Amino acid sequence: MFTEQICCMIPAPLVIDLDGTLIRTDLLYQSLFSFIKQRPLQCLLPFFWFFKGKAQLKTELARRIIIDVSVLPYDPEVIALIKTEREKNRQIILATASHKIYADQIAGYLNLFDRVLATDEHTNLSSHAKRDCLVKEFGEGGFDYAGNSHADIMVWQQPGSLRRQPRKRGEGKG
Repeated sequence: MFTEQICCMIPAPLVIDLDGTLIRTDLLYQSLFSFIKQRPLQCLLPFFWFFKGKAQLKTELARRIIIDVSVLPYDPEVIALIKTEREKNRQIILATASHKIYADQIAGYLNLFDRVLATDEHTNLSSHAKRDCLVKEFGEGGFDYAGNSHADIMVWQQPGSLRRQPRKRGEGKG
């Protein structure tokens, strides 16, 4: 009984998606286009990496391409939501299909997240994999989720998920 009362007093963690939610871009595309621009003679390498799996592609790009996280187009509404929830002592998790190298850099730059869950060389943390990871970490319905893409549909099926409409091209840019 006492344990149930304590659990009810602690709010569920708020899990924030990165690409298209926290930032108004996709780091896979950013890193891929940067790779091709910086290394045009190696432009076929990403195809070989992709055949080894999306996690491998993201790992190889993240090892080779530096992204300046200070200039990414962060969504001020999502930043405000995170700050509001942090003031309530709520645990904030960044969960993303982007590579952990980039996710850790962003989390360090913003200093708003308690934890980072992200793609690594073995797992592309997208769709079913993200849902399964979050359910394993927090239990069925044990978290609230803010995301925006079709890959998030599996996560949105969890209670407490917040859906965010994807922006149309050029919308909200300032």
